[in-house]
Formats: sequence, C-alpha cells, structure tokens
Amino acid sequence: MYLDLGASPMAVFKSGVNPEDLYSRVYLTIPENCTYLKQAIMEIANQYGITRPNIYESSAKDRIVLAKNYVGVPAWALSWVKDAEDYYLTGNGPRAIGLHIEQGKTGRDWELLPNLYPKNLWDEADAKIRSAEIKWFDDIEKLLKEAERLTS
Repeated sequence: MYLDLGASPMAVFKSGVNPEDLYSRVYLTIPENCTYLKQAIMEIANQYGITRPNIYESSAKDRIVLAKNYVGVPAWALSWVKDAEDYYLTGNGPRAIGLHIEQGKTGRDWELLPNLYPKNLWDEADAKIRSAEIKWFDDIEKLLKEAERLTS
C-alpha cells in the first residue's frame, strides 16, 4: 500500500493573492476504526500545537483525504473569474457552462447583473468590452451623489 496524490486544486488563485491571508480550515478523513492511525496523527498534531485537529472517520476504507477549505474568498481572487463572463455567454473556453434555465424571453436577463470582476481591476481591454457596464456604473454613481446631496 502506498500514498498517492489523487487530486488537483479546485480553486486556483490569481497572481498576487496569497491564500494564507484568507481564512481556512483543514479537514482530514481516515478510514473508520483506524485507531492507531488516528492516535499517530493526534500525536503529530500535538507536536505542532494543534490540540483538536479536524479528523473525521469515513466508511471509505481505502483512502485518506486531506482538504483545505477556504472561506469568504472574494470572487475576483480566483484566476478564472476575469474570463468567466465570456465563457458563460459564448459557451467557449476551458470552463464553458450552459446558460441558466431561466434565461430567455420568459426568464430573467442574467446579463444585467453586476460582473464578478470589479471595475477597479479592469484593464483597457476590459473597459472596451464592458463599455455598457461603465455607463451603468456612471449612472449609478450619479444617482448616489444626487441622493447624498438631497440628504445633506
């Protein structure tokens, strides 16, 4: 029996984002009733000052799973988000997905929702592609300024 890496990361961060700055939890699953393995892991964890490691027993008798779960990751921090809109609308690209079931004449116009990739991260090419969104942002900014003026 040997240990083997059987997975790849489910979320890849864009450059400049340090995952260690984000909140995360580590989970470990081991086959149930492996008392010696569980005891050895607890001893190692204690050596590193971890008094209550997240160890869960599993009915999968042939695998040990170690996973790190990041919580509260901003969408723009993921490497693929910048291109997600294009993948979604065209159906092309490595992460192409189908349109929502409700999209169409009788459904919601999902294209009117704000983009997951914030305006302050756009480059010139993004700005050209999203010129309608820029007008929309400008209109919202004008309305907010007017509301602020009226309430002062």
